[in-house]
Amino acid sequence: MTKIRYLQGHNKHDIVSLVALTSIFLSAKYLEKTYPGIGQLLSYTGIPFSYDNFIAQEKDMLESLGWKIQFISLNNVLGHFQC
Repeated sequence: MTKIRYLQGHNKHDIVSLVALTSIFLSAKYLEKTYPGIGQLLSYTGIPFSYDNFIAQEKDMLESLGWKIQFISLNNVLGHFQC
């Protein structure tokens, strides 16, 4: 597995933090009406990555998933039948 350039020089904890934060951000963008901006998230967590690094990680994650992030959960199905 090749290392992505913007991840080089960072420790594993910082990289895992970036992946986790990006996952939460993608989820919030998909499920919530309002969510904090990337700058706010980076300042809250204090991980040593820039805005551009965050965007690159988001793009890499979406490409890895084939841009398929929509899923149907049990709550979606039950909500449909309750109406």
